Amino acid sequence: MPEIRGEVFPVRSGLVWNLRLAEIIAMSLKVAIESIMKELTPEGRSRVRAIGGTTLGGGRWMLLENQAITAIERGRSEFFVSKDGRQVPVVIGIAPDGAKFLKSEEDGLQADTLLALPDYNSRF
Repeated sequence: MPEIRGEVFPVRSGLVWNLRLAEIIAMSLKVAIESIMKELTPEGRSRVRAIGGTTLGGGRWMLLENQAITAIERGRSEFFVSKDGRQVPVVIGIAPDGAKFLKSEEDGLQADTLLALPDYNSRF
């Protein structure tokens, strides 16, 4: 699968702009995740709300976690994070309550690697 860091999801005014969602999901992509947006669970823990990064042209993209999970499940996209000079795959984890979430292949039950990434809003 080719590694593409090109246009994925353009962002306007800080919101996800899904004009090209169907087109991107229909393609097979390997995409680097460089930042995330977090949200707090009712229990007060941080979780990934959205993932993002930069395009080859210097633009930025963002994808909600559930959209990324759908892309992975359909075999349309592969995501990875860079760690110690390696590409670590991002996979779908299953919480004890059955909820799906994104995590790196090296993480346990928590998405520690993703949660350690810079905040999307502060990165841009």
